Amino acid sequence: MEPGNENQEIMDALKEFEEKSIVEQQKQAANVPKDTTFSDSPKMVEELLKSSGGVIKSKKQAEYVLLGVVVAMLALSVYFFTK
Repeated sequence: MEPGNENQEIMDALKEFEEKSIVEQQKQAANVPKDTTFSDSPKMVEELLKSSGGVIKSKKQAEYVLLGVVVAMLALSVYFFTK
């Protein structure tokens, strides 16, 4: 084999590997839904989204549900402690 031919084969293999790698990364990025990434969400919101069984569909809905629970608990506390 000629030295120039080996170098060209290596370069071709490297380009092929890079192309496959880019395609795989794009496929993986496409499989991740954008609304369900929880990197900046609080743990309570994440757990509520996971455990709701699909009833709560977004981070905003989960936050409102948790706010409603807090308001309900405060109302119950006031009711029972003033009785």
